[in-house]
Amino acid sequence: MNVASVGLACFCLTLLASPHAFANQPLNGAAGSSEALLVGSSSMSQSLGRIITRELEQRGFRVTRKGVPAAGLARPDYRDMNEIVEDLPISNDTAAVFVYLGMNDAQALWLEPREQRAFGRRFLPWSDARWDGLYARRARDFFERICQRGAQRTIVLLPVDVQRFRLQRRLKRIRTLQALAAWSSSCAVALSTAGDAGRFRVSGVSMRLRDGVHMSLPGANAVWRRIRLQALRLVGPERPGRSLATGREPPERGRPELPTSLAKSISRTAGQSGARAAASSRTPGPSPRGNEGGAETHAQPR
Repeated sequence: MNVASVGLACFCLTLLASPHAFANQPLNGAAGSSEALLVGSSSMSQSLGRIITRELEQRGFRVTRKGVPAAGLARPDYRDMNEIVEDLPISNDTAAVFVYLGMNDAQALWLEPREQRAFGRRFLPWSDARWDGLYARRARDFFERICQRGAQRTIVLLPVDVQRFRLQRRLKRIRTLQALAAWSSSCAVALSTAGDAGRFRVSGVSMRLRDGVHMSLPGANAVWRRIRLQALRLVGPERPGRSLATGREPPERGRPELPTSLAKSISRTAGQSGARAAASSRTPGPSPRGNEGGAETHAQPR
């Protein structure tokens, strides 16, 4: 079993053994922070991003929104999200940063020069046992970069359900790793957007665009309705002069408990990571462009 997979498995198990480890960590900045930021893939410049922006502006926040086509963490040679975030306004006055990434990450990881020297290749295939550990670390570092810039909360919206079976199956792994990375950071919380699988057409209305991946306006509204209360509680009270629709202030913003479903998913990820590592120790590793049953695409989709 290789070091990367052992590290991920041990980290997962440590997290499960201490689910409240981060519950009382203080938030950055002041309670009256009035800025909010949305950053991520093209969905942030489409319906979902517009819906969240409108809601936050109605609550008195000044909102900056940045949607980046083909954004992700797998291909920093194509889209370096760390560089993009560096140019965005994040400070102690930032109440929340919404992050939506991962739809484009179910592929080989391009390796930084130092990683290339360590792995002896330019790309780490999706099927490689070390993929999970490296992706989880990249995601955690990205979320933590935002936290260290001063944001009170980084709200990670996990990738939505898609109609493409193969991609949906791969995204299950991406979601678990992002949730794990968020939980291990100092200010990030992951929110599940799940709920559309098997219900991509409701009352004759499509929840996805023709590509089966991007949300239609009704689809984006459905996703936001599912996560709205959780997200707004994490963002915090409305700015002066505004109140929640219920007339009540949201509860204190301590880190939520690790959901049972997520804990089980993380446990499975740890076990699968170890199994892939054991298998890779018995068989030759895939070529840089190898992937389960076919060539690695290295695509920049969506």
